[in-house]
Amino acid sequence: MIVVRDPARVPEAIREKVEIVTGSHGDPAIVKNAFRNADTVFWLVPPDPAAKSVDAAYVDFTRPACDAFLSEGVKHVVGVSSPGRHTPQAASAGVNYRALTCSSFMDNVLRQVASIRSQGVI
Repeated sequence: MIVVRDPARVPEAIREKVEIVTGSHGDPAIVKNAFRNADTVFWLVPPDPAAKSVDAAYVDFTRPACDAFLSEGVKHVVGVSSPGRHTPQAASAGVNYRALTCSSFMDNVLRQVASIRSQGVI
């Protein structure tokens, strides 16, 4: 099962192999529905340049999922994260949590476009 905002953007070959839940995985009702009968969840928080802080982007977006992990009986969660992000929130959700951490992601470079263009530095 995958959660997507626009199912038409999912390649047909993938649509044939998965059940699709339409919506945002930041929406409590959507994740509750998507996690029903799930034993394991792969969790990826999308970038949010409008968030008040990096912690808010991770924790606020993940909180509905943590509630759904508990209510729907999810046992295992693998998350993609920057080092230290949203791990305490997931760890307190009563699941076996493992984070795949990267020191940086390519979308982080977009925040530095101005300095790259004007000064030639990252």
